[in-house]
Amino acid sequence: MSAPVSESAAVAASPAERLRDFLRAELAPFPGRFRAMVRQLVCLGLVMIISLTLDIPFLMLSIIIVFFCHQMNLALTVLAGVVITVGCLFTNVMSIMMLAWTFEYALARILTASAIIFVGLYCLRINPLLGAIGYMSALVAVFDQSLYPLAPYPEFLLRATLWCVAAGLYPVLVVIVVNTLILPVNPVKDFERELRLRVDGIWARIEAGPGGSSLPPVEPDREEAAGKALRRNLAFAGILNKTYKAEKARYLRLLDHLDRLSAAARRLSEEAAGEADPDRRTVLADLLEGGRAFRRSLDQAEPFRLAPEAASALTTDLERLRRRPGALPAEVELGEAFLDLAGLADQPFAPEAKKPFLIPDAWINPAYARFAFKSTLATMLCYFFYSSVQWDGVHTSMLTCIILAQPSVGESAQKAVLRLGGCATGSLVTLLIVIFVVPHLESLAGILVVTLVFMAGASWVAMGSPRISYAGMQIAFAYTLALLENYGPNFNLVEIRDRLMGIVIGIVVYTVIGLLLWPEHPDPGAPAPEGLGF
Repeated sequence: MSAPVSESAAVAASPAERLRDFLRAELAPFPGRFRAMVRQLVCLGLVMIISLTLDIPFLMLSIIIVFFCHQMNLALTVLAGVVITVGCLFTNVMSIMMLAWTFEYALARILTASAIIFVGLYCLRINPLLGAIGYMSALVAVFDQSLYPLAPYPEFLLRATLWCVAAGLYPVLVVIVVNTLILPVNPVKDFERELRLRVDGIWARIEAGPGGSSLPPVEPDREEAAGKALRRNLAFAGILNKTYKAEKARYLRLLDHLDRLSAAARRLSEEAAGEADPDRRTVLADLLEGGRAFRRSLDQAEPFRLAPEAASALTTDLERLRRRPGALPAEVELGEAFLDLAGLADQPFAPEAKKPFLIPDAWINPAYARFAFKSTLATMLCYFFYSSVQWDGVHTSMLTCIILAQPSVGESAQKAVLRLGGCATGSLVTLLIVIFVVPHLESLAGILVVTLVFMAGASWVAMGSPRISYAGMQIAFAYTLALLENYGPNFNLVEIRDRLMGIVIGIVVYTVIGLLLWPEHPDPGAPAPEGLGF
């Protein structure tokens, strides 16, 4: 008979407790998060000052572009900036062409927008970078549909589109400059620094010898995490530095040998310190001398080659240890790994094979067309609904369908929760600010200070893990819609209400369509999807 569940265990298993633990874990600081928040806050402050000073419209768009473009390191920020720039130019040219051809023909306009949404979401499934541009195209096509009923003249839409280009592109330059100059996180420098630190740590344990009493104990999990961080920074470094991209295979093999050296050095430090063994002392001396040469090669950014006489001496000393009876000492494993590392400079490495532009089953897998079709269907159903009932305020239902367009039901549900939760949180806090804070402000500078304080919290959330980061952008979006869309407080709370209702309608429509038409479920063994967070 099982023991009854205690009251504390029942409370710990409650939804409120799980939510509290989730938020505590996701909002906790981690290395680099504060610096990323500071950089993003500087970008937001500069963008608001520039837009307000130069009277550039669509400040809300400029702020959202900052959230899209700003990434955790400079390499991803530059890549995101390039994608946003190309996507912004392409989508706005496409928007002007659609305006010129279909302004007076509602059916042609709707069919053209549907085709753009379908193609854009199809691209989302077959190529990460092309998919980012396709995703932006789908968003612009949907946004344009919400503007047509409000714009009596095509000239108005044309001028608005051109201003969108200006409001969308200059924040990209601001973000890249700020991330380059202020608390930069450069993966090239990070990789080189972490590589030196790891080498120094390995040879410090070798120098300490068996027992290693002068050094703290080594945790295998932290060693593994350090190796993964090095490989991740190497991948990012290849975006900014052609040398790392061309020599990626060689550096990956170098990191593999460092993993071997680290494991052997940990084994050496765990052995009990015994009487001095001349043969083992000789091998350790050879390794220390070779390690100094290896460290010099890293400092000078030159390929490491062990001198022939040093390699010969180390090989001879290792043979002497191998011939001894009993288990091989850790020095043998260290020496073999070091000789393999020294031979990397003379090994031919073919450049990394280029990945195909499109995934292999891009044109034959029906799941991609089904995904694009049901997402387009959900979007247009929302359009027909709010057009039929003449409730233009809920046009966000269309945008919600595009935002929720994720490959699996689970991913769509997660995006829905983050969008609704972020928007509700941002709207509630904004409402409190409008009621209790804004009446006491006497200048635009006061609103700017309050905005930066609010954006600091939104940026902290946005710089978190993918499980919560999207909510940060939604919190900021709700605030800008209420307070910054017209360069001043918006006391018409109907807009906030309608936006929330539009999000709920979009979630319901997309969820029903996603569950009824070809529902997809994630593959537990599939790798994490690539992309930039669009």
